[in-house]
Amino acid sequence: MATEPVVIARIAALPFDRLEDLGRTELAPEVESLLALREEIEATASRLEASLFTAAGPPEALAPVGNGGSTAVASPPWRTLALHARRAVHQRRRSVLLEAAEEFRSPDPSMATSLNGFVNLLDRFDAALTPYPCSSTGRARDC
Repeated sequence: MATEPVVIARIAALPFDRLEDLGRTELAPEVESLLALREEIEATASRLEASLFTAAGPPEALAPVGNGGSTAVASPPWRTLALHARRAVHQRRRSVLLEAAEEFRSPDPSMATSLNGFVNLLDRFDAALTPYPCSSTGRARDC
């Protein structure tokens, strides 16, 4: 239900002369496939974020830092990597996801495959939007 306003906003951002094309029946399957791909991205992102959070696990220990008695969480590098990758999934940052996939390749090849698959989904969605120059920004002035 949250995707409907986004689609309407993007349609409303099209120039007036392009709005006429929206009445054609051949556009409906394209919109349906875009919505299905968007839903697949959201579902995959949700699963991937949960997997990365689980992979990160709880903080291992609290260690005193300095003389002030403050504490810091001791984090192994893979924990930091998993949390960083989770943030990149949430923010859809391809370059960070690709770097994380490379880092995960030796400790967890299945996670690396999942991250690369998610990047491929994002690429497919962007490729599907290519015929619509306004879709990347949603602003009519960019059309």
